[in-house]
Amino acid sequence: MDTLIHLWPLFVMAVAQPKDDAEFTMAVLDASLSNLEAEVREIKVIIKDSYVTRMDFDPVKSVVYGLTGVVLIGAIAALVVLVLRI
Repeated sequence: MDTLIHLWPLFVMAVAQPKDDAEFTMAVLDASLSNLEAEVREIKVIIKDSYVTRMDFDPVKSVVYGLTGVVLIGAIAALVVLVLRI
């Protein structure tokens, strides 16, 4: 939605200008490219701030996998006990 707001003046100008005007087309493309470059810069900053490296994630992964394994082994053991009692 934000991109549409930035491009709205260009759309209004495009309707008012003849379509075969090469300079106008280049200006529209240049403005669009500038907007895209700004958005890519924003995305890079967001990714850099919120990206989790493998070194940061490995200890968490080990703990979660370990606890999941313990829970699953407990559930399977409980099922085996129930089956063997019958």
